[in-house]
Amino acid sequence: MANIISLKEGRDSYQNYLTRDPNPIKIGETVFRSYTVDKDQLTAMTNLLKDFPNLAGFRIYVGLNAGSQRVGIVVGVNADGTETTNQELFSTGWGIGGPCPPICDKGSQMI
Repeated sequence: MANIISLKEGRDSYQNYLTRDPNPIKIGETVFRSYTVDKDQLTAMTNLLKDFPNLAGFRIYVGLNAGSQRVGIVVGVNADGTETTNQELFSTGWGIGGPCPPICDKGSQMI
């Protein structure tokens, strides 16, 4: 369940992750800080959820289309972490999506 929180609560939680999590998520040696979801990717997630309301989440793969342009491939995920690739998949533009770092808002009030 999602809860509305203040900027201070969000910033405190983020800082706790960076300073106290014994096993932070890493990409190589770099600590994973956030992920930007592109609007097209969110639309694909919403469409999947409409058709398959029991989904627990989503996974976005990076791909290259026939024109060698980066795309996102949005896949539904069950509560046990398995993908629902036997159902619908969506290919979206890559847009502004991606992990931070390197795709970060350097002026973010969260940091």
